[in-house]
Amino acid sequence: MKNVILDYIEPVYRFCLKRLANRQDAEDLSQEILLCILESSRTQNISNFSGYVW
Repeated sequence: MKNVILDYIEPVYRFCLKRLANRQDAEDLSQEILLCILESSRTQNISNFSGYVW
């Protein structure tokens, strides 16, 4: 599961950067998003990971 999450680091960051237009805020928000995804993937069985992320 961790390898799948690694594929989303850059796209999630770019999405946040485009929305926020501030590098530091985008880094903070993308880290929070990825942490929530990682934590929830430990407790839930996610069948459509891409749909869950976006």
